[in-house]
Amino acid sequence: AENQCLSLHEVISIIGKLGYHSVWVEAGGQLFSAMHRLNLVQRTYCYLVPKTLEKDSIDAYHGPCVLKQAHQVSWLALEDNMVAILDWEKG
Repeated sequence: AENQCLSLHEVISIIGKLGYHSVWVEAGGQLFSAMHRLNLVQRTYCYLVPKTLEKDSIDAYHGPCVLKQAHQVSWLALEDNMVAILDWEKG
């Protein structure tokens, strides 16, 4: 535990030791941001939908911009939605 929170590095390590090499994580903004800040993500799927959020909506990302690392972008159309696929470069 780190500061009374789970260590994301430990969680990913345990998942790998269990034999899982691909894990789909649907996360809220805090977990999403933390996993990206710690470079624990190889691919990110960002769904873009034709809806407008209200002014009291919760921010999706927390802390400094987590999407500034070098990455490749590809796009996928799903009905009236678009998916940005970000493949992160390890450096």
